[in-house]
Amino acid sequence: MRYLLIFFLVFVFSCAKEEESGMTTSSTPDYSKLTADCFSPYATTPIIGPGNAFFTVDNGNDKRSSTWGDPHVLKIGSQFIMYASSLPNDRTDDTIEHIAVYRLTSSNGINWTLSPTTPVLERTGAATWDADGVETPSVVYYKNEYHMFYTSYPSDYSDSKTYRVGHAKSTDGISWTRETAVSPLIAPTDPNNASILLTFNQWVTAEPGAVVFNDKIYLYYAATGSNLEANSTAEVIGLITYDGTTWSAQKEVMRPSQAVYPRLTSPYYKGFSTPAATVINNQVHLFTTAVIQKDDQGIGYKHTKIHHAYSVNGEDNWVQDTSAITDILDLSWHSFDIISPTALLDGKKVYLWHGGNDGNLTGLGIGLITCNL
Repeated sequence: MRYLLIFFLVFVFSCAKEEESGMTTSSTPDYSKLTADCFSPYATTPIIGPGNAFFTVDNGNDKRSSTWGDPHVLKIGSQFIMYASSLPNDRTDDTIEHIAVYRLTSSNGINWTLSPTTPVLERTGAATWDADGVETPSVVYYKNEYHMFYTSYPSDYSDSKTYRVGHAKSTDGISWTRETAVSPLIAPTDPNNASILLTFNQWVTAEPGAVVFNDKIYLYYAATGSNLEANSTAEVIGLITYDGTTWSAQKEVMRPSQAVYPRLTSPYYKGFSTPAATVINNQVHLFTTAVIQKDDQGIGYKHTKIHHAYSVNGEDNWVQDTSAITDILDLSWHSFDIISPTALLDGKKVYLWHGGNDGNLTGLGIGLITCNL
């Protein structure tokens, strides 16, 4: 009995010393650490890139390694699942690029394997709104089904005014059925009208980022229109929601702080693009890219920073960071473009995957930065 009493006293004393010194054994994340300064690169090179030749394309004597971008990651059980954009196996020449969506799996969020080895969603190839390519996938599991949202276009990926957002469903996350085979889920209101209508989504709607929140799908996306605050054209974040039966109307929910990302003074930020949402501490956290109109070499429309904001209700009163999480110049492999962040909290670690490149098409890859809470 005396030994049990001694053990108990030692245990109590040890716990008291830990509390006194500030030590803790709590597994609860410290959400106050979730700031721009918390994040650091996992590596100085992409974790998925041309060096990871999951497949090559044979065009005569020309073989080219795969290129990767637009990651979106969710976790089911102990498995990380990534959906990402790449060039498919049936690409026949270097002048035609039909981007498709692939699925990859990982046990640690770092080392990835194609599963399956073929695209899980491709262009229709028909004379429809999504005939030329599908990209920027965003996938959630909602009401016993997987829902994928993606950007597509009818003929030319460089014509952003033809971008639309589509929707597909799946029971296993591999075989998909389009819900928007005839018409897209989200489209701009008047893309071919050059007159300024002061609507946030007049010209472009693209790059979906979905999350399940309050028993609904919150589907964020990039929209280009115009507004009086920026006194110019601007890229902002739009939102529609889904309760399992009905989709809401489009509405603008977040625009860049002009104090941080000014539209009319150098470097002339056009706004936010490629939104991705995740729920942390019962709040919606949005990770976006900040886009400039032109860089100092005169190159137009470049994604230069990853930005973070959060909202209690996912719709308004966004608290935006005053500095970026990372910049294109932080690492050489994404010195030309940094784009398409996707984040999730696993335990006490926030994983933030993102696309990037160094100015060469063959340099397209996916990197990882993390934050320990």
